[in-house]
Amino acid sequence: MNKPFIRAALFAVLSLILLAVASAVAMLFLVGLPKGPGGMAEFQAQAAEIAPRLDLILGSLVLLLCGWLAARPFAGRDAIQTAALVALVYIVPDVAPVQLFGDLAQMKL
Repeated sequence: MNKPFIRAALFAVLSLILLAVASAVAMLFLVGLPKGPGGMAEFQAQAAEIAPRLDLILGSLVLLLCGWLAARPFAGRDAIQTAALVALVYIVPDVAPVQLFGDLAQMKL
């Protein structure tokens, strides 16, 4: 697979999947499992409070890892282009809905 865009797109999808799994595992580790009848509401309140920072940190690490893996077979300009494409394909689906349908200023970071 020597096409930078195809490789970048595949690794961007991989990074989205890895972020979802890592985020769920980290959330369960940090907040714990819901307990009791009101446990789910309490879990959701705690998760909503830490989720933006957690996903920003984990997303950055996963994106760095997948960008590096995607660019490994290439050298020079092709490696930089592949890593940039991974970032672009990763970030656009996250930011576009908020930019198009929401209020970007109200995003809680």
